[in-house]
Amino acid sequence: MQNQDPLNPAEPDQFLAQLAQMTQVEQLQSVVSSLDNMNTTLSFNSLSNWAGTIGKKMVVDSNVLSEGDQLRIIPEGSGYTSVLLQMKNQNTGDVSETVFLPGQELSYTNDSGDPVEVLSIVVQTTNGTMACTTSALRTISSVSMNNGTVSLSTQNGDTYTTDKVKKIL
Repeated sequence: MQNQDPLNPAEPDQFLAQLAQMTQVEQLQSVVSSLDNMNTTLSFNSLSNWAGTIGKKMVVDSNVLSEGDQLRIIPEGSGYTSVLLQMKNQNTGDVSETVFLPGQELSYTNDSGDPVEVLSIVVQTTNGTMACTTSALRTISSVSMNNGTVSLSTQNGDTYTTDKVKKIL
């Protein structure tokens, strides 16, 4: 319309036809955009997509390990002399310690039969201690959906929405 010749304006019928075509194009673009958004949402939140994660490990922030859960310890440097992991059995209250030496895999799997809480991790060096990070790996036992949000559950019944899961291995 902005390129219309002012000395030879379009007929009203022709003008209305062009306007109707532009409106239809805008509506089709809106429909395509809506369908794209629905497709993205449905493919991400589809239970069938998440069902394949059952039996796999997910990395979450947790200091409680259930039967079969694993804790990985990552020192923030090299040259440690030992790593001391202190845990508390949540059913009995007993406190236990595990010591890792250089060359050993810095990974603990809870095979006690009871949930354990990680109380502390101390990474010893010849000059003191160093910081570390941890990753709790929990086994996914079921997948559910509530109000369009997918949740992954562990063997002890803890549930994590997918936004709380850092990684699935």
